[in-house]
Amino acid sequence: MSALYQIYLGGILGQTAGKRLLRLRVISSRGSAPGPLLGCLRFRGVAVEPSAVGLGWLWCLFDRERRALHDHLSGTYVIVEDR
Repeated sequence: MSALYQIYLGGILGQTAGKRLLRLRVISSRGSAPGPLLGCLRFRGVAVEPSAVGLGWLWCLFDRERRALHDHLSGTYVIVEDR
């Protein structure tokens, strides 16, 4: 269920419920929603990070673009939406 949630909402629509609430959106390097393939890659990265003691999330603290490891692996960015 988690994979379907992340891949469909995060990959195809670009926003999960939490991201929508915080006005965040996941985009590809082209500026559009990532799509199912990049959604799958991003989900696999997120799923592996807890086994690496969260180092993938800590990565974003030191990254110039503030991208986590799963964002680098999938080529995605998380942006703040203008309303």
